[in-house]
Amino acid sequence: MMTVWLERGIPLAVVLEAIDTVFDRRLERGESVEDVTLWYCRHAVERAALERERLMTPAPARETADALESWQRRLAGQLEQAAGRLEPLRARPDAPAGLEEMLDEWRALAGRLAGGAPPARRTVMDRLAGWDEAVGPMLQALLGPEQLPDVEAQVDGTLGPHEGRMSAEVFRETRRRAVISAVRMKLGFPRLAVLAETPAPPASSRGFAPPEN
Repeated sequence: MMTVWLERGIPLAVVLEAIDTVFDRRLERGESVEDVTLWYCRHAVERAALERERLMTPAPARETADALESWQRRLAGQLEQAAGRLEPLRARPDAPAGLEEMLDEWRALAGRLAGGAPPARRTVMDRLAGWDEAVGPMLQALLGPEQLPDVEAQVDGTLGPHEGRMSAEVFRETRRRAVISAVRMKLGFPRLAVLAETPAPPASSRGFAPPEN
């Protein structure tokens, strides 16, 4: 499946984001992710690819400037909020590699969006998907070494009994994504690409929630 998607020109970041969406929604419903395969994720990948194509298509002339400006302002605010959530990591002596560059890029894009001079939507969505893929270690650092083992134990409790049914590589990648999804849920830190969906996503995934205790 992965080869087919990439040969069709669907960016890897879009595929991985769609797979993350499947994990997130299963975990939100309290369901197991043990049976999540690439085949199971195919519909989510197709939807993500179609959404990307839709955003790449020039907006019809009747689309109002107000609607575009509203989208830009909303996303700019979400990027600023996301950067603010990760800002405390800057002060740590063991701050994750690439943190400062990523936060600066988020705020630079937020400034362009708020200033009315953003890149094309396709470029914006590709950047958000790439950042969503890269931010995992930073979210784990934000959660902290005190809470991360509990999250990993919960994931291992679900996936562990089925490790023998997967190749070592597939199991490692499945576990990694499941842990990051669980960390996102615990921190109330949604994926940036979800925040940029148009129309706006449901309230439950529209913004940043307080971290779980």
